[in-house]
Order: sequence, then C-alpha cells, then structure tokens
Amino acid sequence: MKEWGRRMKVKISTSIHHFSMESSLLPVSRVSSAVLGGFVLLVHLFFPVRAGALPSMWQVNYGGKLDDSAQAVQQTSDGGYIVVGWTRSFGGDQDCYIIKLNSNGEEVWPETKRYGGKGNQRANAVVQTSNGGYIIAGVTDSTESGMEDCYLIRLDRDGNRVGNDKTYGGSSDDSANSIQKTSDGNYIIAGSTKSFGGQDCYIVKFDSNLQEIWSRHFGTDGNDSLNFIQETSDQGFIAAGWTQSFEGSNRRSSVVKLGSDGSVNWYRTFGGGIHDAAYSVAEISGVGYLVAGVASSPPTGDNCYVRKLDKSGSFIWEKTYGGSGDDAAYSLQLTSDGGYVLAGEKSSSGTNGKDCYCVKVDYLGDTAWEKTYGWSGDDICYCIQPTKDGGYVLAGATLTAAYGLELYIIKTDSKGNTTARQGGPGGSSSRNSPPSYVNPDQIFHLDSGGCFLHSILLTCR
Repeated sequence: MKEWGRRMKVKISTSIHHFSMESSLLPVSRVSSAVLGGFVLLVHLFFPVRAGALPSMWQVNYGGKLDDSAQAVQQTSDGGYIVVGWTRSFGGDQDCYIIKLNSNGEEVWPETKRYGGKGNQRANAVVQTSNGGYIIAGVTDSTESGMEDCYLIRLDRDGNRVGNDKTYGGSSDDSANSIQKTSDGNYIIAGSTKSFGGQDCYIVKFDSNLQEIWSRHFGTDGNDSLNFIQETSDQGFIAAGWTQSFEGSNRRSSVVKLGSDGSVNWYRTFGGGIHDAAYSVAEISGVGYLVAGVASSPPTGDNCYVRKLDKSGSFIWEKTYGGSGDDAAYSLQLTSDGGYVLAGEKSSSGTNGKDCYCVKVDYLGDTAWEKTYGWSGDDICYCIQPTKDGGYVLAGATLTAAYGLELYIIKTDSKGNTTARQGGPGGSSSRNSPPSYVNPDQIFHLDSGGCFLHSILLTCR
C-alpha cells in the first residue's frame, strides 16, 4: 500500500450472483452522499438476487498525491485486467504505472508496480504474453543523452521484472505508442523517431526476449507519427497516425499498409481542416479498414470521426459522432455483431468539462447507443476493449480537485451501462470537501441463493 496517498477505490459492483460493497480508508463522499459530518448512519439494504450470468459493472479510480493516468487496458487470461499508464506520485519524476485488477476492479498485486529510471517514463501500451506475463511499451528519457527512446519492460504474471529493460531508437527522440503480439509469436511496436532526420513513423518487430528482428522508419518530408498498429489477415500490418507536411502546417490523418517484412504497400492521408489525426484502426475481414480519430474544422471544432477504407486504402465513407463541442475518438474496436465501439472524450454533453465518451455503432455506421462517464471535472478515455462477458472495459484519466489526475477504469455491460459513480452526477459533488472516512472493518456482502437484509454501520471521523 502507498502511505495515505495510495487511495483505493470505492466500488459498487454487480456481477454474477452477487452484489458487494467494500470500503478501506475511503473518503465517505465517494461511498454515500447520505453520510454527513460526524454522524453515524445505519443503512438497511435489501436486494433480490437473480440467477444468471450478468456482466460485471463498476467504475474505479486509483492514484497518489500527484497526477496519474491510465493509457491502456487489456483483459487478461484469468478474467481480470492489466492497466498501464504513468504516475508522478512517487517522487516527482514520471514513472511507468502498472496495476493488475481482478474481474471486479479490485487490485490483485499487493504492491503498486512502478518502473523507470532517473528521468521520466510513460507506459503507453501492454500485451499479455503466452506464459501469462506482460510486455509494456512506452517511452523513457533515462538515457545517457537525455533524449527519449522507445522503452520495453518484460514482467512475469505477478508483475515482477524479467531480465533487463530494452530501449530502441537512435541519437534523438523516439517513442513507442502501440504494441501487438504477432501470429508468429513475436511482437511489434509502432511510434515515431527523430533519429534519422526529421520525425518519421517508426516500427520495430522483436522476439519474446525483446531482441530486434527488424525495424523500419518512413514518412513524408515533414513530421510523421504512428499511434496504433495491428496485424492483418495476410500477416502484414495496418497502422494509423498523422502527418505534417512542414513545421506549423496542419496535420492530416495517415494510414499505412505494410507487408510482413515491414515494407510499405501503400500510404494514405486524409483530412483538410486545421488538425486531423488517426488514433486507431481495425481490419474488416475481406472488406477494408475502419479508422478512428479527431478532425478539427472551423466552425464546428473537434469532431470524433470514423472513416471506412477499402482494401487498397481508398476512401468509402466518413461518419462523425458527438455533439456541438469538441469531441475525439482515441480507440476503436470491432464488435461481434458486425459493428464497432469507440472511446474518447466529449465536451458537448452539457457538463462543465470533458467527459469520457463511448459510442456503439452498428454495421451501417449508425449509432446504436452512446454514453458519457465522469464527474464535474475533465474525464477522458484512451482505450476500450470488449470483455469476455459481452461488456466493455475503458481506461483513461479523471481530473479531481483534491488529487489532480487519477487513473480511471470503467467496466460496462453490452449497452454501455455501469454503476453510478459515487460523487458523480446525481450523487455527492463534494470533491473539494475535506475527506472523511469509512470504517475499514465494515464489509457488506450479499451472498447468492436468495434475498437477505443486511445493515452497514458507516462511521465518520
């Protein structure tokens, strides 16, 4: 555990056959808006329990005394989740921050995992290995030159380091923004490099021991970067990012199709506004590709877009989602019904700041449902993944008045529904109030097999 700075979450969770509410040195404002001042409140709760495999739903946030953020989440083979990002809560410098959660959003590892050197590090992506461990990809400036390098960390299933960390790059700044496991048992990262003149797209394929198999860099005469890469059905790769013809010019979304050896098959750019960038791409088998990102064009501001391309990268159609404010899509995943789901941010939802944004789209590109999540401050989601129970898990950051940025992880059902976040809309909004605490010895649990009446004694200091 951290000192008091290690704040565990408050969680209302619903899962198969049970309802549970736990507390451990938590601000009461995150548990119940009905608990006030120094009063003792006796709450009687009565829940009918129905049999059936219902998706688990919860919202949690983790962090320390300073800023922290989640950049990616993956469901693991044991049904839990691995969350990676960065933290400044352990000494001021930015470190890689890694949390393992169980299926109910509770921490599994007894200690928070932080990795890095004397400078700043950030974990941008994660993949689980065949032996149950993990490879983390990101960026570090803990080099002799002080420049940034692509950064790889290998962990076992318990989050312990395996071997030495690995860096890739050259004499200038380099970064890894995405990692995927390939069908031949190896791995590939995509990002950017400034080590070969200008800023180029950068791709490295490596084995399970982090040893390079091949690397490629390519781009225009200006600046280029990749945000996401995925293996395609022909054992090649599709990647998405942005290009900028010259410093200070408008950015355009870029999509590149690569062969199995990293050679460029085709390279396409899209967009004509002030700013256009692609953050995610997925292959539609036998049809083409879906690309998601943000396009900024006055007077509408930033728009969350999805573009459909054919197999040669030619444009088919574009859909925009969101509202009248600034919106963006940072993650796209295909769904089993032939549609897709997006996650990002939305500032047009009627709140004071940005909200996490999730939209489910059918196979025609029409909206099936859309949801926003968050508190009264800014909230953002960088990653979404379908889960084994038919729901979704999202990861990003939430801005709190008391603690700054915190990791924010949301688990939904198939319709994007989740439990009410304590202190959020409809609940207590006392984020700026001095924290009070729940008695850590009180645990509420409704067992399966019928209906029970329980009482919880909440004691405030």
